Amino acid sequence: MSSVFDVADEIAHRFEFGVPVAKLNRLLFLCQAYSISRLERPMFDEPLEKWRNGPVSRDINDWATAHDVISVREVDRGSKSNLAPEDLAIIDHVVSRYGALSSMQISDIIYVRAAKPPVLSQQDIKDFFLH
Repeated sequence: MSSVFDVADEIAHRFEFGVPVAKLNRLLFLCQAYSISRLERPMFDEPLEKWRNGPVSRDINDWATAHDVISVREVDRGSKSNLAPEDLAIIDHVVSRYGALSSMQISDIIYVRAAKPPVLSQQDIKDFFLH
């Protein structure tokens, strides 16, 4: 299975000038949601957390903070070779459908209410497509 870093690196490579960390987090959520709902498996195992403005990967945020980046062009811990062809197809779909939107526009689409517990379960993510 791929990691959140593999998926983030592939998403970042789809943007010529990089992708803001907040937007990257929203796109990661969408990739995970599509994977769980369509493939019936997560794309990555790392958790996503419910934050005020949308879902966030603490792993990606910590990585971005450690590397002092606001916009991501590549994730040095990620590798496309770890992604299955169906994962790449989902990433293609998510980036082509939502990539031109701002982080806030994506958040408006995928708004997840802040509730306890702060970590999104796979069922929470799957339920996104049911509503």
